[in-house]
Amino acid sequence: MRKPYLFLLLVIALAWIGEAACKKSDSSVGQAAFAAPDYPLAVGNSWKYKVTDFYSKVTDTLDLSITDMQALPDGTKIYRCDISQNGILADSGAFTAGNNTLAYSGLNPNAYSYFGNFKLKFPFTPGDRWIGFYPNDTVHVVSEANPVTILGQAYPHAFSLKRGFALVGDYSLVQFMLLSPGVGVINQNINIFNGGPSQNQGFDLISYRIQ
Repeated sequence: MRKPYLFLLLVIALAWIGEAACKKSDSSVGQAAFAAPDYPLAVGNSWKYKVTDFYSKVTDTLDLSITDMQALPDGTKIYRCDISQNGILADSGAFTAGNNTLAYSGLNPNAYSYFGNFKLKFPFTPGDRWIGFYPNDTVHVVSEANPVTILGQAYPHAFSLKRGFALVGDYSLVQFMLLSPGVGVINQNINIFNGGPSQNQGFDLISYRIQ
């Protein structure tokens, strides 16, 4: 009669160990998906970045400030941005926010877009993929991290994205981005190939102001 009793105890013990292991693994699961409201857009919001040009070994500061918002009849909102480099106005851009997408693009077609004209699709979690700003532009959510430190500033949570595309000719771009909920882009690296040596830029968030 002892064998069934011991077997029952063994089953209960294994079940308890399995439940404890499940609870432990659940604690390591990341936060909720990155949703549209997690990217803070409002007039007055601004981000200051340290920009390093690895090709010419130059370090600059870049300020992106939202200066105006226009609401379209279909619910789309366009947030106009000014971009200053080392305190001098260098370019302008816009965030276009739809129901489940957010796109950033430079407004000067003849100027370099500092943020690579990217497009996000919400909500996203690691493993998600979508078509970005251009027809052959692929965006891949690689992973999530908790926490992340950029220039000594700790961010509780961040998502790592990779995108890449090639245009007609020899032009191609690979971009790596870190996005933190409630903050936006906290780090990015852009690698551009245009028939010659690759051009690289790294962006690290120095500070930000959210309304």
